[in-house]
Parts: sequence; C-alpha cells; structure tokens
Amino acid sequence: MLLERGAMGGDHRIAGPESLTGDELASRVSAGIGRAVLYRGQPRNEFERELDAAMGAGIGWHVASKFRYFAAHPDDAYTILADPFGPQAGLEGFMPTDVKTWTQAHYADFRGAGETGMSRNS
Repeated sequence: MLLERGAMGGDHRIAGPESLTGDELASRVSAGIGRAVLYRGQPRNEFERELDAAMGAGIGWHVASKFRYFAAHPDDAYTILADPFGPQAGLEGFMPTDVKTWTQAHYADFRGAGETGMSRNS
C-alpha cells in the first residue's frame, strides 16, 4: 500500500483491524491455513541467540532492543503494538486485512518444502 502510493518516507504504524495476543494470532493463522500453529513465548536472550543464528551476529540484539524498550515504556508498547489500525494521512481509504483472511490468501507461502498434498482441511 505504501509503495503503491509512493510513500517512501515517514513513520507509519502498521497494524491490523484488531489487537491480538500471541495465542490469538496463532489461532487466526491456524484457522487460515487449516492446521495447528502454536505461539511460544521465550526469554529475550534465547530469542536473540536464535535470531543471530538464523540471520547473523547482532541481528538478535537489534530486534530484541525493541522489546526491551517496550518493557521499559508499556504505554508506548500499547500505542505502537496493540492499538488496532486507525486512519492515517497518506493511507486514506486503506482497510487492513484480518489475519485469517491474509493467511488464506497467502496459503502457499506457509507450505513447507516437504509438505506435498496438504490441504486446508487436513
């Protein structure tokens, strides 16, 4: 949406039509792809190590720094992370897609390389 409108700068809070917990997000993804997805919270240091292993040294710390900020500033965390989408300048007419609909539209992206023949109802 932003690229389609040529919005190449500025700050835009990206959110969906509803605020979700980790378990609620997993439930919506599960409903969209037709198989169980579980949310598993983890300590920040473990999260950082796994990101570093997957994406390169230092990436985990960089990403986790956002979580450290939100832990220290809970009011900002709610405003930035939990508040559902609202109208924004430059995004007139935009309506976000709910998680279940989005995952259904991107179903093929969720299929693992070795998972042939899987249907949404399996």
